[in-house]
This record gives sequence, structure tokens and C-alpha cells, in this order.
Amino acid sequence: MSFRLPKGSLILVTGATGLIGSATSEELVKRGYKVRAATRDVARTKPFADKLDKLYGSDLFEAVHVKNPAAPDAYEGTLKGVSGILHIAADSSFVTGVDDIVKGAIEATVGLLRSAAKHPEIKAVVLTSSRIAAYNPQYGPSIEVSLSDFTDHLYDYAKELPADERKYGMVSYAASKVMGERAAWKWVEENKPAYAFNTILPDLVIGTISNPAPGRYSTVSWSQDVFLGDTSGPLLDVVQPATHLVHVQDVAQIHVAALLAEDVDRERLWALSHPFHINDLLQTWRRAYPDNKKLPQDFDFPPNPKQTLDKSRSDELLQRFAGRDWIDMETSILDTVKHVEL
Repeated sequence: MSFRLPKGSLILVTGATGLIGSATSEELVKRGYKVRAATRDVARTKPFADKLDKLYGSDLFEAVHVKNPAAPDAYEGTLKGVSGILHIAADSSFVTGVDDIVKGAIEATVGLLRSAAKHPEIKAVVLTSSRIAAYNPQYGPSIEVSLSDFTDHLYDYAKELPADERKYGMVSYAASKVMGERAAWKWVEENKPAYAFNTILPDLVIGTISNPAPGRYSTVSWSQDVFLGDTSGPLLDVVQPATHLVHVQDVAQIHVAALLAEDVDRERLWALSHPFHINDLLQTWRRAYPDNKKLPQDFDFPPNPKQTLDKSRSDELLQRFAGRDWIDMETSILDTVKHVEL
């Protein structure tokens, strides 16, 4: 199997210390690539860099400082020697106002695409989007989804919500995903850069955390909160109704495939595997940890709507790059909490 980029190539990864970014960076290093992490906090990369050095050898991972990703030409100083880019970083604080988070997502993404186009040695750029950029299910009717769909209405919805509404932060984040991806495709279609361009749409990402640094790791941390009896966080908003869960190691493989596969260009790719209900997590944990008295009782949420989508392209790419099917649901759920102290 020939790859778009030879081993030893340098890959710029934004968000490299986060949940998806660290798993993908580790997968790249494991495959013989070098990673340059663009970050606002270089010091926070040290535990992850030390881990990669110990497991795979030194000089395969480096961190560079980017003060403000949304600034014009923010990434210009990071692209020397780079052959591919994974733009994974996003504002997931849920405290940024909708206009600011959307503006930041668009400016950071388009700015990076524009800078990359000035470097002919860059052969591929991959953007991490989200399932929420394609569909937002509601209880009731069945849903048939296409990868040509966009949830454009979420931006207007977020603007209509009061800033103190519980779901304002989540809806604003969703709006930034759809508007950021929309802006990226528009720029690529209008400017026709020489590099390959693809976007990845993960769903609820769970599983193991590659970065050993302490901190919060988005959907894995939300799930761990529920495992420990805290139901006040964002997870319960996300799973009403639930969609698909996916192990972060599988999400990493789809990112790598989008970057390296010579036949993947100008595509949106699902990174999702198993339809689930929130009670599937609780029941799996209950069986594996019968002494965990912190687990809440099953939630009285309605059944999820039937959701039909075609992920055959991602199925094929996962088989090609990982040599296996998607990690099964039980393993994904248990990996999420296997290092949690009760």
C-alpha cells in the first residue's frame, strides 16, 4: 500500500494534546512520522512528549507556540518542512459567545488553509469537524442522513438562545463546527489549492486517553463524570437523543487514512461506529463494576430515533489502515473508565 506521504514526513497537528489530537499524534509517530504540535501552551505538551520519546524514540514530536490561532498568518511560522496538516483544535470551553466562537473557528481554519497553500510541499490537509455539522437528531421520526447535509440552522438557533440557557454553550460549539467546516469547503472550492483536503465527522468519542497530562478530555471526561455519579455535565445534553459512539483509536485511524490515502481527496468521512443509548453505558459499567455505588440508575429517556447513514467508505478505510473492524461498543465503554479511581 503506497501512501501520499512517505514515512519520516513532518505533520503539523493542531490540538495535538487533546483527546483526538493526542491519539492521532501517537498513531502517526507509531507509524514512523514526525509530529509538530501547534499549541498555545508548550509546557502542557511535555508529559505527552516524554511518553512518545520513551515509547517510540526521541526527536519524533516537537511543540511550537501559536499565540492566537485566529490571528492572520498565525501558522506561518510553523509550516517549514511540513508535508501534511491535521487541524484538530477547537474551542470546546462552552463559555465563548456564539459570534466569537464561530468567528474564531472560521478565521483559524481559513487562515491555516491559506497559509498551507503557499507551501507546495504540503500535500494534504485534514480538518476535524463533527457529526453535529451534518445532522442533529430529535426524538420521534427516523432520520436518513447524507454526507452532503449541513446543520446550517444551528447558528441561527444559537443566536436566538439566551446566554444563560443551559445548552447555549453546546449549541454555540455546534454552530462553530458547521460554520467552520462550511467556510473551509468554500475556501477550498474557490481557491483550488494543490493539496488534498478532507474533513472528519466524529460522533461521541470515548475510550482511552493518549496524553498522560492531567486535565479534562472532553467527551471522555464527561463520561467519567457520570461513571462517578455526577450527572450535571454536558453528557446528558448530548445524549438526548444519543447517536453513535466511537473509540478514539478508531477516530485516529480515520484521520490518518484521510491524510495518507492517495485516493481520498475532497471527501467528508464519518468517524462513528455503534448506535447507543445512555443506559448502554450504565449497564455495561454496572456489569463490570458491581461495587460502584456511585453509578446513577438508568435514565428514563425515550428510545432514540432510527438513524440511517452510509459509513461504508470509513469502514473500508479502517480495514485498510488498521486491519480490523471498529472497536466493539463494550470495549469502548470500558476503556473510558479503566483508569478511573472509585
